[in-house]
Amino acid sequence: MTNEDPITSERIVGLLENRHSGEEWAFLKELRTCTGHVYKPTYIDCYAVGLWQKNRGFTAYEIKVSRSDFLKDIQEFNEKQADAIANSTQFFYVCPQNLIDPS
Repeated sequence: MTNEDPITSERIVGLLENRHSGEEWAFLKELRTCTGHVYKPTYIDCYAVGLWQKNRGFTAYEIKVSRSDFLKDIQEFNEKQADAIANSTQFFYVCPQNLIDPS
C-alpha cells in the first residue's frame, strides 16, 4: 500500500475480510440486524464470528472514511450502534489513519 492509494470503505472491507479468512471464521458484510419489514433497518458494516474455541466471539466493525460521517455517527451512537453493541462481544470503528482524534 502506498501513500497515494485512496482508502475506501470497499478497501477496508477487503482488508477485514482477509484478516478473518479461513475455516475458523465466518465473515459477513452489511449484516442486517433485524428480520421482517422494518421502517429503518440497521446494518453492521462487517461482522466476524469466531468459530473455534481459540477465537470465540462476535466482532462488529463500523467503517468510516470521512470525519464528518464519523462525527455524525458519534452524535447518534446510541440509536445507530445499539444493535451492533447488543449482538457483539467487541465493537470497533475502522478508518484511515488520523481520521479519528482520540480527544
